[in-house]
Amino acid sequence: MNRTERYMEKIHTMCAGLDTDEDIEQLLRKLKEGWERRYRDFIITEGESEPVDNPYDPPQAADYLATITALGAELARMEVGE
Repeated sequence: MNRTERYMEKIHTMCAGLDTDEDIEQLLRKLKEGWERRYRDFIITEGESEPVDNPYDPPQAADYLATITALGAELARMEVGE
């Protein structure tokens, strides 16, 4: 399981504890906006904005893009009522 899959598994658990679709949508939007900011900072600082927990597997731009895409896909599913 990659970083994004592990993260989204946690998000699905969080969403299951929310009462309404509006609450879920608000959470997903805030998370997506936060990841977009973090990605922007990551690019601007050439990766220096994120701590490296594992020097053999540092954060990559693709990690951000995959997470932003996954959150966007969740929001899109909500919009079409899946």
